[in-house]
Amino acid sequence: DVGIVTPEVRIRQEKLAAKAAEGEAVVDEGPAAITYGQALQIPMVAQYAFAFGFFKLTNYVLFFWLPYFLGKHFDPVTANLIASLYSVGMMPGGIIVGVVSDLFGGRRASVIGTFMAALFFFLFIFSRKSEEL
Repeated sequence: DVGIVTPEVRIRQEKLAAKAAEGEAVVDEGPAAITYGQALQIPMVAQYAFAFGFFKLTNYVLFFWLPYFLGKHFDPVTANLIASLYSVGMMPGGIIVGVVSDLFGGRRASVIGTFMAALFFFLFIFSRKSEEL
């Protein structure tokens, strides 16, 4: 049974291993690592994992589909530049969402939901106007 080992648990295990190497009697009094099944039973973990899976699906669909789509409407240099800007834009985008989340008291789900709604809105506009590009 392999559990999830957090950084805190790993540090505790390393300290215990060092004591054992010195010949001291070692008694692990800390909490045991939890399994993946137990982690999914923690409130909201399964929902966030499900949402994150769809986020990654959307990200990878755009990551692989965008150059193909842009290549049909733009010259290769411009298409590659736009696709690269999408990839580079994820970095400041993540920082911006984090800052906005902090401004709203750490309500990440609300902030992410709002940004996703804005994304859907802009993707809808893009889908209607993309033929004019």
